[in-house]
Amino acid sequence: MTQDQITIRLGEILEVLDGDPRHRGVLSSGERLAASIALDRTDWIAEDGFATIAAAGAWIDPEWLVAAQMHKARLAASAPKPSIDAGTLAYDIVAGRWDIIGPRGQRMTYINAGDQVFLNVGGTLRLTTIEFDEAGQRYYSADGYPLANGGYAAMST
Repeated sequence: MTQDQITIRLGEILEVLDGDPRHRGVLSSGERLAASIALDRTDWIAEDGFATIAAAGAWIDPEWLVAAQMHKARLAASAPKPSIDAGTLAYDIVAGRWDIIGPRGQRMTYINAGDQVFLNVGGTLRLTTIEFDEAGQRYYSADGYPLANGGYAAMST
């Protein structure tokens, strides 16, 4: 396959995985690793037995690594960015909601169900949607990321 064909193939793989990541099982090892690198999914790389992205990248064909890096750069360029409303995540007990608090303690924004926010998860900003559980009367990250007082958060632009 030419570099262009590999890049197109990886794009097709990424579209399928976006719809259902369980489709990883039908891919070759190289395709799985290239997709994992493109999507910056270190959890998938670990599932495939590699400790780092660099180790996985050294294992796949150079053309697939180039395609993965190209897709990763495109995804990063098109991804939502944190807005100016960035600060510390704080739970307002009285209002029963999460806020983003600025550096001088001022409330910058309320976080509502359906809002997309960036949360600091293990040192990496992760985009998630905030949801509200009516039965449990609590807010939560749709991706299971913890909401914790003092954590960094930013609204998505």
